[in-house]
Amino acid sequence: MILLLLRLSVAYVLLCAVLGFGSAFVVPSCASVTGTRDVALVLGAGIRRDGTLSPDSATRTEAGAELYRRGLVSAVHLSGGGAVGGTTIGETMARHAMDHGVPESALSWEGRSQSTLQNAVFSLPMLPEDATIRVVTEPYHALRGAASFLAAGRPSPVCAAPRGDTGAYDWTRDRLRETAAWGLNILRGSAYAISAALGRTDALPEWVLE
Repeated sequence: MILLLLRLSVAYVLLCAVLGFGSAFVVPSCASVTGTRDVALVLGAGIRRDGTLSPDSATRTEAGAELYRRGLVSAVHLSGGGAVGGTTIGETMARHAMDHGVPESALSWEGRSQSTLQNAVFSLPMLPEDATIRVVTEPYHALRGAASFLAAGRPSPVCAAPRGDTGAYDWTRDRLRETAAWGLNILRGSAYAISAALGRTDALPEWVLE
């Protein structure tokens, strides 16, 4: 029995690693997509202590802004919790998007989410129910982003922004973290999807989504 549990655990970790590393090879880049959608929904990736965006948050925001400038979306929504000096990641991303050509009238943002699933759960009620969405994130995070929106009941295509300018240490740390995040997201996404099917998302503790 112990050997079986060990094998299942190893298989689960390998599955999560394959999903994380394989994401970059199956998701199209935002620069290559051509289909139009109503909203580019950009997922945040952190903020520095000085209040500036992390490299990945910046490149994701710029990719969303580029979709707007190309006429492929008519609005951009920025999603990211956490704050420095009282300004959330979502708001900081919105300001960055304005600096890259998106007018304030075409922007919306939320600053509560602490996980990819929360990006979806907190952002979707802010958008029209019939709005078509393209999720924007970085390559290795893209499949997990798609899975989170599927779990939230709004499956949406995803495109990948260029990776931010990070070193080898950050790259390795992020890949290991992505593998671990898949392990948690499969469980929390399944819990949320089941709760939604039963109409009981209000009874789901918020920590489950984090």
